[in-house]
Amino acid sequence: MDNSAALASLQSFSATLDEQHALKEMIALITDTDAPFSDAQFVPGHITASGFVVDPDRRAMLLIHHGKLGIWVQPGGHVEKVDASLEAAARREVVEETAVRLASHEGLLFDVDAHEIPQRGAQPAHVHFDVRFAFAALSQDLTQSEEVRAAAWVGFDDVLCGPYQESVKRPATKLLTMVMNPTSDFYR
Repeated sequence: MDNSAALASLQSFSATLDEQHALKEMIALITDTDAPFSDAQFVPGHITASGFVVDPDRRAMLLIHHGKLGIWVQPGGHVEKVDASLEAAARREVVEETAVRLASHEGLLFDVDAHEIPQRGAQPAHVHFDVRFAFAALSQDLTQSEEVRAAAWVGFDDVLCGPYQESVKRPATKLLTMVMNPTSDFYR
Protein backbone atom coordinates (compact mmCIF):
# COMPACT_ATOMS: atom_id res chain seq x y z
CA MET A 1 0.00 0.00 0.00
CA ASP A 2 1.34 3.39 -0.99
CA ASN A 3 1.22 5.72 2.02
CA SER A 4 1.19 8.87 -0.13
CA ALA A 5 -1.90 7.75 -2.08
CA ALA A 6 -3.71 6.88 1.15
CA LEU A 7 -2.71 10.21 2.66
CA ALA A 8 -4.00 12.10 -0.39
CA SER A 9 -7.33 10.27 -0.20
CA LEU A 10 -7.77 11.08 3.48
CA GLN A 11 -6.67 14.70 3.11
CA SER A 12 -9.27 15.26 0.38
CA PHE A 13 -12.09 13.78 2.51
CA SER A 14 -14.52 16.27 4.10
CA ALA A 15 -15.14 14.88 7.56
CA THR A 16 -18.23 15.63 9.62
CA LEU A 17 -17.76 16.83 13.18
CA ASP A 18 -18.21 13.22 14.41
CA GLU A 19 -15.45 12.03 12.07
CA GLN A 20 -12.81 14.73 12.54
CA HIS A 21 -10.94 13.06 15.42
CA ALA A 22 -10.72 9.71 13.60
CA LEU A 23 -9.54 11.43 10.41
CA LYS A 24 -6.86 13.39 12.29
CA GLU A 25 -5.61 10.16 13.91
CA MET A 26 -5.50 8.37 10.54
CA ILE A 27 -3.45 11.14 8.96
CA ALA A 28 -1.08 11.10 11.96
CA LEU A 29 -0.69 7.32 11.64
CA ILE A 30 0.37 7.69 8.01
CA THR A 31 2.71 10.63 8.56
CA ASP A 32 4.18 9.64 11.95
CA THR A 33 4.49 5.83 11.92
CA ASP A 34 6.34 3.33 9.77
CA ALA A 35 3.50 0.81 9.41
CA PRO A 36 0.08 2.49 9.60
CA PHE A 37 -1.65 -0.51 7.97
CA SER A 38 0.16 -3.28 9.87
CA ASP A 39 -2.12 -5.52 11.90
CA ALA A 40 0.84 -5.86 14.29
CA GLN A 41 0.73 -2.15 15.22
CA PHE A 42 -1.39 -1.88 18.33
CA VAL A 43 -0.45 1.54 19.71
CA PRO A 44 -2.52 3.43 18.93
CA GLY A 45 -3.87 0.98 16.35
CA HIS A 46 -3.92 0.61 12.57
CA ILE A 47 -5.90 1.64 9.51
CA THR A 48 -8.49 -0.76 8.08
CA ALA A 49 -10.87 -0.53 5.12
CA SER A 50 -14.49 -1.58 4.73
CA GLY A 51 -17.36 -1.44 2.29
CA PHE A 52 -20.97 -0.38 2.73
CA VAL A 53 -22.67 -2.16 -0.15
CA VAL A 54 -26.12 -1.18 -1.44
CA ASP A 55 -28.28 -3.80 -3.17
CA PRO A 56 -29.43 -3.27 -6.79
CA ASP A 57 -32.87 -2.06 -5.64
CA ARG A 58 -31.24 0.52 -3.31
CA ARG A 59 -33.37 -0.70 -0.38
CA ALA A 60 -30.89 -2.72 1.65
CA MET A 61 -27.25 -2.85 2.63
CA LEU A 62 -24.93 -5.80 3.07
CA LEU A 63 -23.96 -6.83 6.60
CA ILE A 64 -21.91 -9.73 7.89
CA HIS A 65 -21.98 -11.45 11.27
CA HIS A 66 -18.34 -11.07 12.29
CA GLY A 67 -16.81 -14.38 13.29
CA LYS A 68 -14.47 -13.03 15.97
CA LEU A 69 -16.48 -10.11 17.37
CA GLY A 70 -19.91 -11.80 17.25
CA ILE A 71 -21.71 -8.69 15.95
CA TRP A 72 -23.30 -7.58 12.65
CA VAL A 73 -21.10 -5.10 10.77
CA GLN A 74 -20.20 -4.13 7.21
CA PRO A 75 -17.63 -6.30 5.38
CA GLY A 76 -14.06 -5.12 5.78
CA GLY A 77 -10.70 -5.76 7.32
CA HIS A 78 -6.99 -5.19 7.20
CA VAL A 79 -5.18 -3.42 4.40
CA GLU A 80 -2.64 -5.70 2.73
CA LYS A 81 0.60 -4.87 0.94
CA VAL A 82 -0.89 -5.99 -2.40
CA ASP A 83 -3.72 -3.43 -2.16
CA ALA A 84 -3.14 -0.56 -4.60
CA SER A 85 -5.37 1.81 -2.61
CA LEU A 86 -7.68 2.00 0.37
CA GLU A 87 -10.60 1.55 -2.02
CA ALA A 88 -8.97 -1.60 -3.44
CA ALA A 89 -8.55 -2.97 0.09
CA ALA A 90 -12.21 -2.35 0.90
CA ARG A 91 -13.32 -3.89 -2.41
CA ARG A 92 -11.11 -6.97 -1.85
CA GLU A 93 -12.45 -7.47 1.68
CA VAL A 94 -16.09 -7.22 0.55
CA VAL A 95 -15.57 -9.77 -2.22
CA GLU A 96 -13.50 -12.12 -0.03
CA GLU A 97 -16.10 -12.18 2.73
CA THR A 98 -19.29 -12.32 0.65
CA ALA A 99 -18.43 -13.00 -3.03
CA VAL A 100 -20.90 -10.25 -3.98
CA ARG A 101 -20.46 -8.81 -7.48
CA LEU A 102 -19.74 -5.09 -7.27
CA ALA A 103 -20.22 -2.43 -9.93
CA SER A 104 -16.95 -1.68 -11.66
CA HIS A 105 -16.91 2.05 -10.90
CA GLU A 106 -14.71 3.12 -8.00
CA GLY A 107 -16.21 3.01 -4.53
CA LEU A 108 -16.92 6.35 -2.90
CA LEU A 109 -15.01 7.28 0.29
CA PHE A 110 -17.89 8.51 2.44
CA ASP A 111 -17.07 7.82 6.08
CA VAL A 112 -14.25 7.30 8.58
CA ASP A 113 -14.50 5.78 12.03
CA ALA A 114 -12.35 4.74 14.99
CA HIS A 115 -13.55 1.82 17.09
CA GLU A 116 -12.07 -0.36 19.82
CA ILE A 117 -11.19 -3.98 19.15
CA PRO A 118 -11.14 -6.01 22.37
CA GLN A 119 -8.15 -8.01 23.57
CA ARG A 120 -8.17 -11.51 22.08
CA GLY A 121 -5.58 -14.12 23.01
CA ALA A 122 -2.11 -12.57 22.85
CA GLN A 123 -3.42 -9.64 20.79
CA PRO A 124 -3.95 -6.57 23.00
CA ALA A 125 -6.97 -4.30 22.77
CA HIS A 126 -6.41 -1.71 20.06
CA VAL A 127 -8.17 0.71 17.72
CA HIS A 128 -9.22 0.15 14.13
CA PHE A 129 -9.20 3.39 12.20
CA ASP A 130 -11.64 2.38 9.49
CA VAL A 131 -11.87 4.05 6.07
CA ARG A 132 -15.32 3.31 4.59
CA PHE A 133 -16.37 3.16 0.96
CA ALA A 134 -19.84 2.97 -0.60
CA PHE A 135 -20.30 0.35 -3.31
CA ALA A 136 -23.21 -0.71 -5.50
CA ALA A 137 -23.91 -4.43 -5.91
CA LEU A 138 -24.84 -5.89 -9.28
CA SER A 139 -26.96 -8.64 -7.73
CA GLN A 140 -28.09 -9.91 -4.34
CA ASP A 141 -26.23 -13.20 -4.74
CA LEU A 142 -23.95 -13.90 -1.76
CA THR A 143 -21.60 -16.65 -0.66
CA GLN A 144 -20.25 -16.15 2.83
CA SER A 145 -16.64 -17.08 3.50
CA GLU A 146 -15.31 -19.04 6.45
CA GLU A 147 -14.29 -15.70 8.03
CA VAL A 148 -17.91 -14.71 8.69
CA ARG A 149 -20.76 -16.47 10.46
CA ALA A 150 -23.40 -15.09 8.10
CA ALA A 151 -23.97 -12.50 5.38
CA ALA A 152 -27.31 -10.84 4.66
CA TRP A 153 -29.02 -7.95 2.93
CA VAL A 154 -30.64 -5.86 5.65
CA GLY A 155 -33.19 -3.16 4.85
CA PHE A 156 -32.17 0.39 5.70
CA ASP A 157 -35.12 0.75 8.11
CA ASP A 158 -34.06 -2.41 9.93
CA VAL A 159 -30.46 -1.21 10.21
CA LEU A 160 -31.43 2.23 11.48
CA CYS A 161 -33.99 0.93 14.00
CA GLY A 162 -32.37 -2.39 14.86
CA PRO A 163 -29.83 -3.60 17.42
CA TYR A 164 -26.77 -2.57 15.43
CA GLN A 165 -23.64 -0.73 16.56
CA GLU A 166 -23.63 3.07 16.24
CA SER A 167 -20.57 2.70 13.99
CA VAL A 168 -22.90 0.93 11.53
CA LYS A 169 -26.01 3.08 12.01
CA ARG A 170 -24.30 6.48 11.59
CA PRO A 171 -22.79 5.69 8.16
CA ALA A 172 -25.96 3.82 7.15
CA THR A 173 -27.83 7.10 7.62
CA LYS A 174 -25.31 8.88 5.40
CA LEU A 175 -25.50 6.09 2.82
CA LEU A 176 -29.30 6.17 2.71
CA THR A 177 -29.20 9.94 2.18
CA MET A 178 -26.82 9.47 -0.77
CA VAL A 179 -28.85 6.64 -2.29
CA MET A 180 -32.09 8.65 -2.08
CA ASN A 181 -30.51 11.63 -3.89
CA PRO A 182 -30.07 10.89 -7.62
CA THR A 183 -27.59 13.79 -7.93
CA SER A 184 -25.27 12.53 -5.15
CA ASP A 185 -21.69 11.41 -5.76
CA PHE A 186 -22.88 7.80 -5.28
CA TYR A 187 -24.31 7.91 -8.82
CA ARG A 188 -21.29 9.44 -10.55
